[in-house]
Amino acid sequence: MLEQAVRTSAAEGTRYSSGKNRRPLWTVRWNRADLNASEEGEFYGTAYDVSGTFFKGAQAASTFRAKRAVIAQKGNTLELLGGVSVQSERPPSKLECDSVIWDPEREVGEARGNVRFTADDVVIGPFDAFRFSPELNAAGTPGIFGKRYGK
Repeated sequence: MLEQAVRTSAAEGTRYSSGKNRRPLWTVRWNRADLNASEEGEFYGTAYDVSGTFFKGAQAASTFRAKRAVIAQKGNTLELLGGVSVQSERPPSKLECDSVIWDPEREVGEARGNVRFTADDVVIGPFDAFRFSPELNAAGTPGIFGKRYGK
């Protein structure tokens, strides 16, 4: 596999699932990025001043913003770092924290550091760690989330 390092200015990329019924897993937009790209079109590396979308199935579920995104080479995880905000319109809710690791196969995000969750004008937190579904309609500390949702 031939790979090439690329420094880009403003652009965006979408990671898709593999297999026959490919679907979007997440989209990230950046102002600049240091990426590696393969002949197969896969990309990984670090993007700066980012925003984007998490998907559930093939539908956009929530949007995010962060100072940086680390796009994994193996697997499909996306790590957001610095001033992270995840927002959903249905239901109206918002999660703010220091970092998020998004696991699209499990459709679960793990927020870490100074986590605050807002829904229906109620703010809870800060927490050290918090898990959430792509549309933010299921959320909780890792122990509670794991017991309730099995993730």
